[in-house]
Amino acid sequence: MRILAVLMLAVLSALVLLTGCAKDPFSTREAEEPIGGKGTYITPVDPLIGLENLRFAMIEQNLGHYRQTYSESLLFTFDFLLVDRPDSISGWDAAEEDRIAGNLLADADSIGLVWELTDGRTDRFDDSTAFLYRTYDIAVVRDSVDTVVTQTYKGEFIIRMERDALDLWSIVGWEDLHLSATQPSWADLKSSYR
Repeated sequence: MRILAVLMLAVLSALVLLTGCAKDPFSTREAEEPIGGKGTYITPVDPLIGLENLRFAMIEQNLGHYRQTYSESLLFTFDFLLVDRPDSISGWDAAEEDRIAGNLLADADSIGLVWELTDGRTDRFDDSTAFLYRTYDIAVVRDSVDTVVTQTYKGEFIIRMERDALDLWSIVGWEDLHLSATQPSWADLKSSYR
């Protein structure tokens, strides 16, 4: 009987020691990082939400969210380039957009982007397709050892969005237009990261 009491006391002591060293089993745990990464992304149940996701992805430099704004069938086109290029391209596909966006978002220290409805243009919607017209200003800041360089890009874009199989909107066509022959546009910015 005495051996049994000593054994029980030893077991109870061991349990007290173990529970004293362990975390409180009833306390809350730290929250995990979201799967999609930090940043602003709203399920694009409306084309205007999809467009805002594009803007937030640029400002927050979130490549994952940027990629979610367009479909695999994306075609990015533009009117002309101010940057001299040996090839005579006038656009690219989603795979090239992925690569370019990755290079751009990794290189910039910060990006500012604002847009407004293009004067004289009205967005057009139906049940499966939307055409959105915006005039934009982009500021890209790069911080080097000696100086901070801010480059600005202005232009107009026409974005065509379509509903996918899940009834969500994504960009399938993106046309970038210059406002003048001397002002670089978004296409020029992207082209410098090709």
